[in-house]
Amino acid sequence: MSDLERIFAEIYKQDKWYIRDRTKVSSQVDLNLLLSDFKKFMKGVGVLSMVDLGCGLGPWNQSIVDAVPNYIGVDIVESVVERNRELLGKPGVEFIYSDIIAYSIPTTDMILCRAVMFHLHENLVFGILNKIAESDVKWVAMTTFTAVDRVNRLDLKPGSFYPISLTNTPFLLPHPHKLIKEVEMNPPLYPDKCLGIWKIEDLVKWKLNYGKSPIQEGEQAQ
Repeated sequence: MSDLERIFAEIYKQDKWYIRDRTKVSSQVDLNLLLSDFKKFMKGVGVLSMVDLGCGLGPWNQSIVDAVPNYIGVDIVESVVERNRELLGKPGVEFIYSDIIAYSIPTTDMILCRAVMFHLHENLVFGILNKIAESDVKWVAMTTFTAVDRVNRLDLKPGSFYPISLTNTPFLLPHPHKLIKEVEMNPPLYPDKCLGIWKIEDLVKWKLNYGKSPIQEGEQAQ
């Protein structure tokens, strides 16, 4: 087990993100609103297949699995993958035990990487972005925070949290094709939190201009 897997496995074991006990969450995302807009977008552009990088475990998974005919979820924590297989496994749905950097992303309509990068160090974020930019995919959906004055923290320890803007320094992705707000309640701690959707062409151009070299061998992503 890698150090990174050990960190995230412990988070799930201790339920630090309150996946099992949602009553402890003081600010919950209204998943129904987010999913409604996201599904509407996918239907509009004809998304029939998806690779979910860092799929995790929680109420979001069931809705995403049901939203596309062909779904692959990838996660670095083996117990999370096994649990998802048990709960959600069916024809057209597959869960893979792998870190993102090592995983060979198949041809797909959309890559989803929601609520992953704000738990990772800058180097790992760049590694994931470079990996995605090299993929045979049409659309990329990733969590980002949109405040223009948001300063990205660069020394984040894996498993902790800090809101990052993928369009601000040092990442400098272009403005996404579409932004879907993650509506938070009681109160809105991060009103600029969104699911950003980019065309893969935007990431290919970004990699040429701003993308750092892939992270060093041995470093892994969720």
